Amino acid sequence: MGLMSKIEATLSGVMEGAFGWLFRTRLEPVELSRKLERAMSANTSVGVGADRRLAPNVYDVYLSPRDFARFEPHVRTLTDRLTDRLIGSAKESGITMTTRPLVRLHEASDIVTGQARISCQLLDPQTIAAESATNGMGALDSTRTISPDETAELNDQLRARDEASSVPPAWLTLLRPTRGQPMRLERQTVRLGRNLSNEIVVNDPKVSRFHAQIRYENGQFVVYDVSSTNGVRINGVRAQRPVPLRPNDTLGVGSHEFIFQRR
Repeated sequence: MGLMSKIEATLSGVMEGAFGWLFRTRLEPVELSRKLERAMSANTSVGVGADRRLAPNVYDVYLSPRDFARFEPHVRTLTDRLTDRLIGSAKESGITMTTRPLVRLHEASDIVTGQARISCQLLDPQTIAAESATNGMGALDSTRTISPDETAELNDQLRARDEASSVPPAWLTLLRPTRGQPMRLERQTVRLGRNLSNEIVVNDPKVSRFHAQIRYENGQFVVYDVSSTNGVRINGVRAQRPVPLRPNDTLGVGSHEFIFQRR
């Protein structure tokens, strides 16, 4: 379960960062992912020639009112993550998916907080679209058949998440000119600069469009000055070469200063 375990860790980290679910009495996204995986495995059907196991492509998830209320504002992000997790799990288990799976969340008053009931079935795309229209639920793009190109793209996405999950928890927090929120360093390379394509955008005329990079390499987060005009400061001293960051080091670019922290 190497790849999928890492994807699971990514799912956990992303969703915990978004929602701050800290109490075991609440349903965790990773727990929901495991329940969906078990439901998929337990409800496969036999394909043509009895040489294929076909996965369900519709998963109706019934949640307690409390869990549903917490998930609902972020339902698209969550269901996208859960869908990708199902696709990766099916691939590793040798289960065939005829279409991209559709995960739908429902509120159910008879479900206890922290629990979930899952109903799954294998339907043709037209039936799914008709049901969704009747129930007022968009079928989205989840019901269309996966093409070879899309399969390759999904695999690329899974590999990218696998790479991201290898980065240990670390954050930059803006200290000056105002106190900011911690920003998770989730990629192997995080770019800082004035350009909007950077992962961390610093709106400061003294900061170059592409000013610096923080790279995770050999177990360390290392700061690189990418030929900026005004340089990079570590603990107030201008860096002349790449500098490994230590917990509570300060990183200065222009008139902005951040503090680095990691686990």
